[in-house]
Amino acid sequence: MIHRFRICTLAAVALVFGLGARAATIDFEGLPTGLQDTFLSSDGNTLTITVDAPPGDPGALTPAVADVGGVTTAFVPNDTPFGGVGGTRFLTDALSGLTVAFDYFISFDRPVSSLSLNVYDFRKDSLAGIGDSVTLTVFSDAFTTFAGSNSFIIPAAFLPDGNVLTLAVPLPFALIRSAAITFSAPDIGTGIDDITFTTVPEPWTAFLLGAGLLGMGVLRRRQTVTR
Repeated sequence: MIHRFRICTLAAVALVFGLGARAATIDFEGLPTGLQDTFLSSDGNTLTITVDAPPGDPGALTPAVADVGGVTTAFVPNDTPFGGVGGTRFLTDALSGLTVAFDYFISFDRPVSSLSLNVYDFRKDSLAGIGDSVTLTVFSDAFTTFAGSNSFIIPAAFLPDGNVLTLAVPLPFALIRSAAITFSAPDIGTGIDDITFTTVPEPWTAFLLGAGLLGMGVLRRRQTVTR
């Protein structure tokens, strides 16, 4: 009986979290080009985004917004636009003329149940080559406890300039509080965009709704038994 009660409770709470969750996307289209504040908000959740080191680390740097194929761009001279696939603007690790290539780090003010994003222009060139990878890793706390990952490995075939890769962790082992986009080899001019996440409902609201659903289930079972 107790075992069944626990199962029902977990199922009800999971159902409530699923029903109350909301998906949101940050695509950087409305932001001006140049260095940006690390805090971005959407759907009641605040994202802190840094490059080179996680938020709060003394080595963390401020990312920049760049135009696709525009005058202010993060790409090296031989790169070409994305043909509209990624919109007109994206977040990058540096502006044109800086020969750096950093990882990206994201932390969430509220936990999310799924995460996906686009990675721009990670391809075979003078820095990254065949077999090198870019990995999206999610954590249930501040970049410590692993909750899932997804990787892309550069294949033998040469990738064109401006390629767009989508990395997603739709079913993490736990709710996500932070994420890292890391490269096995540096590739100058990478970028990220269309950060899509699902913010879970407030815990207290979920508890109340879950308790209500559980109570309805128990009541219905008793009525069935009575009949």
